[in-house]
Amino acid sequence: MTSTVDARGWDYRGESVAGRGNPMTGPFYVEGAQPGDTLAVRLESMVPSRD
Repeated sequence: MTSTVDARGWDYRGESVAGRGNPMTGPFYVEGAQPGDTLAVRLESMVPSRD
């Protein structure tokens, strides 16, 4: 499980944690992955943090 911040830098708790722009989440460590490997990612659920 992970969470991200929005384009204004606000997290799911409503706190400013990053500058404005396009914040990224990651990188992620994948045990056993090697440079050049292709990884498939399946999102099992996405839950918005705001109404």
